[in-house]
Order: sequence, then structure tokens, then C-alpha cells
Amino acid sequence: MRSPCGKIRARVARLESEPWRGTVDASLLLIEEVDRPRVRGVANVRTTMMTAEPMITRGAHYTALLDTIDHRGATKLGAGEREQLLEAADALLFDEPDSESAVRSAEVLIDALGTKERWSVGTCAQLREHLCGCAAPRGAS
Repeated sequence: MRSPCGKIRARVARLESEPWRGTVDASLLLIEEVDRPRVRGVANVRTTMMTAEPMITRGAHYTALLDTIDHRGATKLGAGEREQLLEAADALLFDEPDSESAVRSAEVLIDALGTKERWSVGTCAQLREHLCGCAAPRGAS
């Protein structure tokens, strides 16, 4: 059985190859699917919007993180480093209990990428912003 992280990556890849690519943000379709079971039983529209909006934003940050890694860092990032960044983003997106150590590890990697000038300071800042954007808003979980 595939982990939720593996399922989400496979779903993102499939959505990005669909005919609507470029007309609909795949992260919105993905979040709708991921969040649907939790929202289905909610009759209150206000509650539904409060639940869905942060997840849509988090999903958009996840997609942007993938884009940054794949488009800007494909030649400057090893497979293990890519996986480390994605594991941290997955842990934040799915509110996994070990997210704190995974994020600390990813932040050390991002710092090293900038310090060793493998990535620009601006790209590292974008990567860090998108990684942090995968987390639930403070006070929510």
C-alpha cells in the first residue's frame, strides 16, 4: 500500500498531464480530492470555506515547491536532497508528528544550498517560503 505522500505525488503528476493543464491549477483539483472526505459531512458553508481555504493555499505552496525543485534545481539537486525536501513538505502538508525534525533538516539543506552557492539566495528564499507555506496555519490542525 502506498503512503499518503506517494499517493499525493502520483496524483499531482497525473493531474499535471491531463488535458486541462494550463487552464486549471492542478493543486486545486488535488486539494479538492484530498479534503473531500473531511468536508463531505459539513453542511455549513462558512465552516466548509474555513476548512478548504487553508488547505488550498497549502496545496498551492506544495505545488510551487515542486515547481521550484523541478524547474530551477533539477541539475543542482541530488535525488536524496530532493527527497529530503519533499518529505519535509509532505510532513507539513499532512500534519505528521515528525514534521519538526524533517523541516529542520530541510532548512539546513536549504541553507547549505545557498551557502555553497549551488542555488541563488532568491531561489533559496522561495524554497523556504513554499516549504513553510505547506504548514497548517498556527492555531489550526
